[in-house]
Amino acid sequence: MNIQLKKISYSLTASHFKEKLIFRDFSLDINRDTNFSITKVLLPNNYGKSSLLKLMAGIIKPSSGEVVVSSDIKKIVYIPSLPATFNFATVEQNIEHILSFAELKLADVKDEYKTLVEISDLSGYEDHRPDPLSFGFRFRIMIIASILAGAQCILLDDIFSHLDSPTASELKELIEILAQKYSTWFIEV
Repeated sequence: MNIQLKKISYSLTASHFKEKLIFRDFSLDINRDTNFSITKVLLPNNYGKSSLLKLMAGIIKPSSGEVVVSSDIKKIVYIPSLPATFNFATVEQNIEHILSFAELKLADVKDEYKTLVEISDLSGYEDHRPDPLSFGFRFRIMIIASILAGAQCILLDDIFSHLDSPTASELKELIEILAQKYSTWFIEV
């Protein structure tokens, strides 16, 4: 698995319609190391980490250059720094909603859903609504849905910064388990 950014240039329109240059002729070649489940990309704060992931996911397009994703990566999922789940919906309803973007129904992946819920320590919580402040719980929902949707690569946008140390450790451990079981490549900034 490999993602290349070749001579990428990208600007962001900031306040008062001024453009802020994020990348100019930026190149990066990221290869999955089979010995590790998570690839960490280190950049200082305010250096375009979110933009980098969004470019890799195809959410935004560079003004010049190209993003090349190897053919063994059929689906990339971007998980933002704040979990995008609904507080009024249950775990199961949230996963159903996320799967609808992949044109899947939970019934299509029900057995795998049960396995993932168990591995993720969410058994018994399927009918619970996530607390708005329980980021660890909400990120688990998003990761489960991403794997059910068939993602070979999951991009994590600074998700651990919102978690206390024990929750971050638990989530990293879960990611290691899921990466091995599902051959999923996680890239984190």
